[in-house]
Amino acid sequence: MRRDVDFDPGGKQHYMPGDLLFLYTDGPLEATNGKGRQFGDELLGELFAEAVGTPQQFLATVLSELRRFTGRNEEFDDDVSAVCIRLK
Repeated sequence: MRRDVDFDPGGKQHYMPGDLLFLYTDGPLEATNGKGRQFGDELLGELFAEAVGTPQQFLATVLSELRRFTGRNEEFDDDVSAVCIRLK
């Protein structure tokens, strides 16, 4: 998640070797806690900004934080699907 880039469906984005590409459904963004607050793109962006390690480790961190945030250890209300790859 690059805060300095606006989404342009017709535009091109340039990536560098080593960049992390994270694709996800709306499930992580719309996951809610007991107070009805959504996880949202801000919290997800914070995780992404601090991402270290392998793509698998980042995905594990996202799932762990979603579980902590929602208080759910198993299933979420919505699907949580994501793919994370490190570009070469």
